[in-house]
Amino acid sequence: MSAANLIIVPANVLLTQFFRKRMSRKNHKYRVENEIVSAKFSNMLGMLPVTKAHGLEDEEIAQCDRNIRRLTARGLAVDRTNSYFGSALRAAANRRS
Repeated sequence: MSAANLIIVPANVLLTQFFRKRMSRKNHKYRVENEIVSAKFSNMLGMLPVTKAHGLEDEEIAQCDRNIRRLTARGLAVDRTNSYFGSALRAAANRRS
C-alpha cells in the first residue's frame, strides 16, 4: 500500500461520515415532500369539477404551484449536497497526484 493510499482512504472515510447524515436527512425530506405533493396533486385532480363549479381553480393552481416550487427546492438541496460530496471525494482522490 502506498503512502498516498494511507492518506486517501481515511480521508474518504471521514468525508463519507461527514456527509452521510446530511445526505440521508435531505433525501428523507425530499421523499416526504414528494409524497405530500403527489397526494395533494392527485386530490386536486379528483376535486377539479368541484373547484371549477365554485370558481376556485385559480387558488388550487396557485397552491399546486407553491407545492411544486417547494419540492423543486428540496430536490435542488439534495442535488447540491450530493454534488458537494462527489466533489470532496474527487478533490481528496486528486491530492495524491
